[in-house]
Amino acid sequence: MGAVIQLDFKQAAIGLALVDGDRRFSEVNPVLCALLGRTRDELLGRGLAEFINGSPPSEQRAAELTAGARDGHAEEIKITRPDGAEVWLAVTANRVRGEGSGNYWIEHVHDISALKRAEAALEKLAIYDPLTDLPNRRLLKDRIEQAMSRATQDGSQVVVVLVGLDRFRIVNDSLGHWAGDALLVKFADRLQTTAGNHTVARVGADVFAIVIDKLDAIGDPVEWARSHLCTTTARRYEVGGSELYMAFSTGVAFSRPGMTSEELIRNADLAMDRAKEAGGGQVVGFEERDLQDVRDRLALETDVRGAIADGQIRVAYQPVVRVDDQRVVAAEALARWHHPRLGDVPPGVFIRVLSQLGLTGELTSQVLRAACTQTVRWRRQGKVPRDFRVSVNLSADDVADPRLVESVRQALEVSGLEPGYLVLEVTETGLVRDTRAALDCLRAIKGLGTHIAVDDFGTGYSSLSYLHIFPVEIVKIDKSFVAELGRDTATTALVRGILSLTDALGLTAVAEGIETDVQLEALRQLGCGLAQGFFWSPPVAPDEFPDVVNRAPTLRPDRAQAMQTWGPLGHWGQCGQWDQ
Repeated sequence: MGAVIQLDFKQAAIGLALVDGDRRFSEVNPVLCALLGRTRDELLGRGLAEFINGSPPSEQRAAELTAGARDGHAEEIKITRPDGAEVWLAVTANRVRGEGSGNYWIEHVHDISALKRAEAALEKLAIYDPLTDLPNRRLLKDRIEQAMSRATQDGSQVVVVLVGLDRFRIVNDSLGHWAGDALLVKFADRLQTTAGNHTVARVGADVFAIVIDKLDAIGDPVEWARSHLCTTTARRYEVGGSELYMAFSTGVAFSRPGMTSEELIRNADLAMDRAKEAGGGQVVGFEERDLQDVRDRLALETDVRGAIADGQIRVAYQPVVRVDDQRVVAAEALARWHHPRLGDVPPGVFIRVLSQLGLTGELTSQVLRAACTQTVRWRRQGKVPRDFRVSVNLSADDVADPRLVESVRQALEVSGLEPGYLVLEVTETGLVRDTRAALDCLRAIKGLGTHIAVDDFGTGYSSLSYLHIFPVEIVKIDKSFVAELGRDTATTALVRGILSLTDALGLTAVAEGIETDVQLEALRQLGCGLAQGFFWSPPVAPDEFPDVVNRAPTLRPDRAQAMQTWGPLGHWGQCGQWDQ
């Protein structure tokens, strides 16, 4: 080796070795000595293969290199140095062709330990949760598939138990995300201890899974989850000096022949969702109807989106009458949806779906425009008196939506309806979900000149302070109270108290759900001014409503007393704040 070449060889920044035909070191540089943790004298005459952990290069490859059949090769090897440190090396060997018959190679050796550590970390990150160090969903699927393969062979079943923490978000919101993370780690540790040798994985932010493939070890998985899992896991946790009691909802699903791992996880997830919908803190086993329910719900979500976009939601109107003379003074606008396949979908069903999709605001906007426009049209046609009013229901989502005020303003402007003839009804739940937001919203709506009513009064929180704080003018007594009028003295006394309260506060009371003349007579004796219900008419289409307004009530044979026939509509009289 020439002097200049030898100098470059020794001063190179990478490990270099001159290797003879027997793949033994003829010369090594200081960097290679440092990489291998040995001196030059310890290395000369030895080969790199002697230091490899695991299998050295194959005999065939070694023979090819020795015979000169290959001009070079590249490989990654792991060695253990005398100090016990394991080092990954990338080795590239190139044959040097010179005079004579001997075969020599130059080996270039790089330390790639840091790269290998990074690769290992990425590989672990791909299949393990970095917070709890549990398998993630990807590795869980692999474990389930292995378990299901064994179950197919021995005719057994695999069970997936999905555990979701209830109201976990409140921990993050109140104590901070660091506390939430600490709680998850503690919960994961306790879950592993409880599950024993069964696989435990984290599959969501606050959702864990247990794979059970030896049912004889636990018996009935549902009962095991109820008695053992809940008892040992749902206990006190101390996080950052705070004591937390966590409950969780659990879904249990069994495998069956031909099922995939994703289907098994999905079934457990559906069962867990049902446990949460039932109030949380429960264990629920998967049932086939769960899958059908979620498929129906998905189809309904798709259809109701289309119904909103295509204007398929119709508005029906139920009359509000004065109790003393039974003349129609107003109407409540109600959303109705006739599904082409399912028929009439109950409002409680599709409105709940719209709430989950965040589309209640669009529905309310459509009903507002339709109701205001229809009222103006009726008045211009002389089919209702000019002081006729229409009410539209607002959901709790609507009251929390800052866009509601603009929707009301636009409906009034486009239709030309005077604000004083529009009543907006909100339930007590809508008032208390976010009191500050509801108060700001209703004050802004009231500022437009509209009227505010509390719907279903008595079924929610019924706090007298809400009637004082919010700009409420009308109280609608829930039909559950009206149903017992004339039959239950306690209910009659309660309705009497509500009417006395509204009178003292200067509010107007409307009784809902009137179905019999006994109820009507009871309301008359109690001094209730306004009412609505099937006694007069169910909600009807816009073209049918004028007939309801103008027709006289039909006398039924079973009426307890004769009732005066409606006369021609004249002066509407005073109906409290509805006529201001």
